[in-house]
Order: sequence, then C-alpha cells, then structure tokens
Amino acid sequence: MRDADSFDEFYRSTSARLMRYGYAVVGDLAEAQDVVQEAYTRAWQRWRTVAGHPHPEAWVRLVVTRLATDRWRRLARWHSVLHRAGPPEHAHPPNEDTMVVVAALRRLPVAQRQALALHYLFDLPVAEIARETGVAVGTVTSWLSRGRAGLADVLAGTAPPGRARTSRAEKGRAETTRAGTSRAEKGPVGTSRAEKGRAERSRAETSQATPAKVPPVAETRPAGTRPAASGVWEGNDDE
Repeated sequence: MRDADSFDEFYRSTSARLMRYGYAVVGDLAEAQDVVQEAYTRAWQRWRTVAGHPHPEAWVRLVVTRLATDRWRRLARWHSVLHRAGPPEHAHPPNEDTMVVVAALRRLPVAQRQALALHYLFDLPVAEIARETGVAVGTVTSWLSRGRAGLADVLAGTAPPGRARTSRAEKGRAETTRAGTSRAEKGPVGTSRAEKGRAERSRAETSQATPAKVPPVAETRPAGTRPAASGVWEGNDDE
C-alpha cells in the first residue's frame, strides 16, 4: 500500500524546486507545469519504489528531463514537417453569410445544433446520428425538424432565439386578446341593430296612422267633344 502522507511531504518539499527546473528546461511555463505534473503522477504510481530510492527528487527530476526532451523531439519533427510542406495557406475570414448562419445556430438549443451539424456538415443519416448521440431515431427527427424551423425563424427575424414554443404561446395569447376585443366591439353593433329595428317599426307605425293621399284623377276628353254647361261632354254637331 502506498504511503500518501510521505508522498504529500515529498511533494511539498520538492515541488517548488522542480517547477523552477522544469521551467528552465522547457522554456514555457504552461508546458513546464504539464511536464512536472506528469512527473509527479508517475512518481505516485511507483511511489513504493521511488520512496526507497536513495534520491527520490533526482528520480523525479530525471523524469522531467526525459519528458522535456520528448517534447523538444516532437516539436523538431513538427517543424520539419512544416518546413517540407511549406507555410499554410492564408485563411480567409468567413463571409457574411457564414457569420449570420453561425450566429443563428448559436441561438438554437445544443441538441438541435448538434443534429443539424451532423446531418448537413457530415452528411450522416438520421439512424447514424441516433446511434452516435444515443437517442431514438424519432428524437433526432424531431431535433432536425425543430432545428430547421427555429433556424428559419431566427434568420428571418420573426422569433427570439430558441423560443419557438414561447412564440407560439404568445401568438395564441395575442389571438385570444384579439378575439376578446372583437367580441367587445360587436356589443355596440348589436345595440345599434336593435335601435335600427325599433326605428323601422316606429316609421312603419307612423306610416299606417297617416292616411294615404289619393292622387287626382285626370279628366280625359273624348275626341270631337266639347264641354257643356252641365259639365257633360257633348258630341260634335258636325258628325
């Protein structure tokens, strides 16, 4: 069984010196921290052997040196590859459309973003996306459907980010408010119709109470007659 107390004491008494040593050998503080941490991890894994070493600090320091050497070798190979391949091509900044789409994707839920990226960037079918994400096929289909709808809404500026359900709820509340307002507006209209009916009935009653005027009968004079003193038309004497 490893003695944790003795290792803790060893770490407290040597970590500062080994950190300075690692920084001097590696030349980068972040890399030195990683190298020294790895060295102490290996020392803890073999602590029963390292604790019995005549100089445990020297053992850890040797591990730091080897890790730093391996790092320099990896960097040398990497520089060699870059030298043979030449400098990388200039990376052009993303165009405006890409930035707009990326910004819209960030406003969707993570699951929908993942489904859209796997389906359209990697051309993965729905079944494979389901296997990779560990969900049912129907769930992936729902993610894709909602993601496409939400993305379209965000790009069109008609819905807030990831709030398609809230938007529909707000739309329902707005429709309910409009319906209530419409019913409230119909109240005076119904009263107006009643008043109109009463006015029509009043006019009808007035019309029945007033006697109708009889138009005068125009007198028709028979051809070849003349009026007489008695008011009776007499025939023509020439006939």
